[in-house]
Amino acid sequence: MEYLDSIGVGSAPGAQHGEGQVWDRQQGTIVSNESSEIIRMFISACDGLAGKTDDHWRVDMRDAIICRSGGPGFLQSPTISNSLNAPMTVTAAHPRTSQIINTEVQLRALIGEPAALTCTKISDRLNAMTRLFIERSPLVCIATSDLAGRCDLSPRGDPAGFVRILDDRTLLMPERPGNRLADSLRNLLVNPHIGLLFVVPGVTDTLRVNGRATITVDAALLAPCAVGGKPPLLGILVDMEEAYTQCSKAFLRSHLWDVERFRDPTTMPTGGQVLRAIQGEQFDAEQYDAERAQRYRNQVGFY
Repeated sequence: MEYLDSIGVGSAPGAQHGEGQVWDRQQGTIVSNESSEIIRMFISACDGLAGKTDDHWRVDMRDAIICRSGGPGFLQSPTISNSLNAPMTVTAAHPRTSQIINTEVQLRALIGEPAALTCTKISDRLNAMTRLFIERSPLVCIATSDLAGRCDLSPRGDPAGFVRILDDRTLLMPERPGNRLADSLRNLLVNPHIGLLFVVPGVTDTLRVNGRATITVDAALLAPCAVGGKPPLLGILVDMEEAYTQCSKAFLRSHLWDVERFRDPTTMPTGGQVLRAIQGEQFDAEQYDAERAQRYRNQVGFY
């Protein structure tokens, strides 16, 4: 831990976005450009010390390692207790208010504890009922974060059942062509933790899956994910740690599936109009929207 306190796993000054490096804060030099391998080494060590996969102490230790190694571009607010079993507390401030919650004790005093039945629904594998959410879902939202804790939330969509169930604890999600920013994929390269939310049209319950992801280019594994004869170039394997249904309250409160509340798309800004608001009035929003609509009609870049 003392050594980790002397370095920072982040980006050196002037590094390109997403270029992970180990930065010696005392010397002001790059120690190594293989931060992901180094962090994975520490994660493996923590897993070994824990002795079993359901021991949350190892997770706390892993989080302590990652959070203590703050460096340039890293979140500096977390402070870790000397005891690795103790929860992480965050000292935060907000310019709008001083009335904040920064410990779980404060949070629980306000909202209370979850019902015992709620806790029992969390499983480390699928069953005959939860499988149906994956088999019938055409839309999945995936959450990832980088080593600094900067989060990304991204949708993935395909014909229902596009996420393959390899077994009760392993999923395979095909990665289709996108904008090539690769935010989720770049995050997974340095932090394998992933969260998924499976949505079924017309259904107000959803399925949440949390686990660890591995990016694969195994052609044989990806072949069954082909659409129109085009298999994906890569996919995301998810080893499940948690799987449980999310109650309907958010979807009911939002009236998400109530067709009478659907918004006319013409009342919302187009992609071109959003870009013009960023780029300036010289940007040709109409041409951009027309060209994009043509690509979408022809499904250019879909698969």
